[in-house]
Amino acid sequence: MSKIINNFLLIILLVISVVNKTYSKEDFYKVAIILPMDHQAMNDIVAGFKKELSVERNKKYKLTIYNAQGDSNLMKSIFQQIARSDYDVVVPIGTNATQFAIKMVKDQTIISIAAELSKKYKAQNFINVEDQIPMKKFVSLINAVIHHPKYLTLIHSNDVRMFQQSKLLTEELKNEKCEVQVISVQNISDILSSLKSINNKSQAIIILKDYLVVSGIASIVKEAKKIGIPVIASDEGSVKNGADVAIGVKEKELGVAAAKILMSFDNATENNDNIMLDFMIFKNKFSSVHINEDKLQNEKLLIIE
Repeated sequence: MSKIINNFLLIILLVISVVNKTYSKEDFYKVAIILPMDHQAMNDIVAGFKKELSVERNKKYKLTIYNAQGDSNLMKSIFQQIARSDYDVVVPIGTNATQFAIKMVKDQTIISIAAELSKKYKAQNFINVEDQIPMKKFVSLINAVIHHPKYLTLIHSNDVRMFQQSKLLTEELKNEKCEVQVISVQNISDILSSLKSINNKSQAIIILKDYLVVSGIASIVKEAKKIGIPVIASDEGSVKNGADVAIGVKEKELGVAAAKILMSFDNATENNDNIMLDFMIFKNKFSSVHINEDKLQNEKLLIIE
């Protein structure tokens, strides 16, 4: 009987040994990437992230990509699932996703991309690759496109952050003696209907780094062409999808920067300050808009096809 027990224990030890060896082969970091919704900028960020990780030879990474599809309830469910999982690193894109991550993810490192956060959201396991545009730079671009602007139309979502940015931008433009028509929208349908209310005095449509509004960029560009005014945006993806010009950072470089932090994983949380990339001016190759580069603040100009 004792011989049978010994043999049984030996088999168990062998199984444990095999399992341990199997797990030892799975020497990779498990990474969760959370997108607020699907559009060009998101795709470019993820593409940059993946491309940069592909050059790493010493470490392996297993990526799982979640898409909240613009639904905050789905976003919450995603983070509840992530909090119960064994991810090593969580990569939320955008402010809302990052706020969920900081609130709900306690045991994993958070490398966020393109989040605009107040100091109260600082966390020891958190670092952010930032793309927030200073409004003075945005106004410089507007002045470079429109000589002495007098009346502009700004479209933004009803997100609290967008109201704050809208206020900052309108104050800067007021100093330039420029009036602003502000249109706030709650969903894609609102965007379509709001385009009919653009004042005929408007010299351009202005778009912030606003995921909801950017997701309707094709309709905005179509209406702008119809009434003969440019679309001035805040991200490269909008220009790729028809906007005339924008100021921002290259979306892929945001992903690249986040991936570089991940690849230096051991040092990624020593400092939780934001990382800021250089701003650029993006111009649509097919736009007839002229940019007076003397009005810019040393940003490089990149033509987008």
